[in-house]
Amino acid sequence: MHGGTVGAMAGLSTVGGYFCVEVGFGLEGKGTLAVNPRRAVTLETNSAERMVLYPIDNPDTRAIKGTVVEKKRLKDKSVNLTGDAVAAGYLLFPADNNASRVTVIVVVATRRFVFPSTGTPMPVRSLELPISVMIPHLDSKRRLQRQKRNRHP
Repeated sequence: MHGGTVGAMAGLSTVGGYFCVEVGFGLEGKGTLAVNPRRAVTLETNSAERMVLYPIDNPDTRAIKGTVVEKKRLKDKSVNLTGDAVAAGYLLFPADNNASRVTVIVVVATRRFVFPSTGTPMPVRSLELPISVMIPHLDSKRRLQRQKRNRHP
């Protein structure tokens, strides 16, 4: 998604009982812009009227231990975007178990980005992917564990 000289992209999945937003920010051309990802990204769900979710300050990280989500988790501090550079990472939100649809809102400078851009929120059931789909290196690790179990009954 692109807007003027500022760009944002976002993806949404579920990981260990959390909504996980994969987010990226970019600046085209010259200049510098500071963005605090934890303040720039929110989720809107349809579980209640005007339900807004914010990133969790201190989530239980056992579900993401050793994954790319843990390593690239964005902290509550600003990142500086400078010409053609992109800042990206992950934010964890509380899962809204009563929601059937989710919209990711990203605000960068004066631009407001809405994902999906079609205006139709993402169905929650489509987010329920196995973690190995979202984090490929875990798939091979789990496959090896299954093979070891099958060899030694």
